[in-house]
Amino acid sequence: GGRGITGAANGGTLTIKNNTIKGNKGGVRFDCCTNSSAVFQIQANTIENNVVSGNTGDGAGIYIDAIPNDATITITDNIIKGNTATGPYAATGNGGGIWLLRGKIVAISNNTIVENAASGDGAGIYIMQVGTSTVTANIIKGNTATGNGGGIFVYQVTPIVISDNTIVENAAGDTGGGLYFNIYSGSSNHDVVHNVVAFNSAKRGSGMAILDGNPYPTGLITVKKNTIHGNV
Repeated sequence: GGRGITGAANGGTLTIKNNTIKGNKGGVRFDCCTNSSAVFQIQANTIENNVVSGNTGDGAGIYIDAIPNDATITITDNIIKGNTATGPYAATGNGGGIWLLRGKIVAISNNTIVENAASGDGAGIYIMQVGTSTVTANIIKGNTATGNGGGIFVYQVTPIVISDNTIVENAAGDTGGGLYFNIYSGSSNHDVVHNVVAFNSAKRGSGMAILDGNPYPTGLITVKKNTIHGNV
């Protein structure tokens, strides 16, 4: 309860566009779906200074749980700023700006994602168990996670392209100040290309942390043509 906008869909298209969603107990929440035709679009909104806490303390700016991996999700041209996710234990408090669990096709592009915080992982963006995904041309700056992935946290995706983003001045208390990417398993190929990753901080992997999980994946991850500097 308490979120600025809450929606659910079992088909059709649900679009949230040109709104200011500010100062709520959570910004936008979508839950879905039993129909593979469901489409969620979040476009050109300002999502700012929303806070979630407690046992459901994930996704302060945007929270999407696309059961059972059938939805198409686009998040474009938004300002996602100053949102805070906190939880009482390690599995909560993730995704200060954006929290995504599941989804067949996901595109996150041209957003400004700044100054968000998470007591867990993924202060800017948290992505887990999604299908074909792109994270492209976003500004991801000044986000702070107590755990992993100050800017972006990615876990168990098939496949993903992270390209042309500016990922700067983010911090993680543990691993992956700019980007934390745990492939985990599977045979998909992934690309991290043409990003600027600068002035991020973490205990380990201050710019990027690329991990393979257990069971070991057989896919290929390509990290090339990025500008990586000033990370500590």
